[in-house]
Amino acid sequence: MTEWTKEQQKANRAKLVKALRSGEYEQCRERLHSKDGRFSCLGIAVDLAIKEGVVPDWVMTRHGCYACEKDAYIMPDNVRKWLGLKGRFGRYTIDDMMFYLGEDNDYGVSFSELADIIENEPKNLVGLDLHDRHKPKY
Repeated sequence: MTEWTKEQQKANRAKLVKALRSGEYEQCRERLHSKDGRFSCLGIAVDLAIKEGVVPDWVMTRHGCYACEKDAYIMPDNVRKWLGLKGRFGRYTIDDMMFYLGEDNDYGVSFSELADIIENEPKNLVGLDLHDRHKPKY
């Protein structure tokens, strides 16, 4: 497994922000990547990570959408680590209220607005996940 520096993770998040604003992707809800070629914001993150060789390519599921590492709905853990995010749903807090990039996407928040959120790095979006802190040493 590859480890990324904070600088690399920040650069990877900048790639995601740029892709979200590019107009290259059409938005879908409730999955990472739909069979008609649309993506959620987290699906775009996965797509970028696939292009960089971080995770394997998309696979069509029997449910008619694409999956990466056997999941069509949640960002793979290696993509989360590549971006330096705390949670696989893009968890963050504002005024002690918890939000998720994945849910924001599903509720219709635009890619441009999601890019602004990522760029502003709200509390708890970026950093080590609890599981990252307690790696067993074998």
